[in-house]
Amino acid sequence: MATQLHIYDNWIYFINAEDEFSLYKMDLNGNDVQSVHAEFTTDLAVYNNQLIISSSEEERDLKTIIRDTPGNYHSTIMNEEMRDLVKWADYYYYIGENEGLYRVKTTLESEPEVLVEYNISNFTIMEQGIFYSLYRRSSMYLEEDNGVYQMDFEGKESLSIKSMIQ
Repeated sequence: MATQLHIYDNWIYFINAEDEFSLYKMDLNGNDVQSVHAEFTTDLAVYNNQLIISSSEEERDLKTIIRDTPGNYHSTIMNEEMRDLVKWADYYYYIGENEGLYRVKTTLESEPEVLVEYNISNFTIMEQGIFYSLYRRSSMYLEEDNGVYQMDFEGKESLSIKSMIQ
């Protein structure tokens, strides 16, 4: 099973669940399948000539690295998982610890900032700001929270734009 599909420069990058969640690529015709990163991989983003991968050599030792698409160079950018990472302007936005929404400068010269402390289900970024939804954990099951929210890029001025539960 292939997850986290990303297309860049005539290649499809994906996490292969059948090979211990390692990172692979193949051409757009489904041929020339190649291993790119042989470690357990939880998340993938592709920007320009870089793969941004959250992975670990051992299950509880998650880190996020940048790797060039030819696979020759890599460096660790965070010693934690950065899930659903989006690069926007001079920041990486991502879901991290406690399912919170964070941002950190792409130069990594500062500490990550918390924009929403916990329970981010998903988010997307557009010119108008950050749109996101929340969830909360119930003792029996995952329960959806009430709505979709919008905030500015600094995490201020959050407002509910749609209530999902009547």
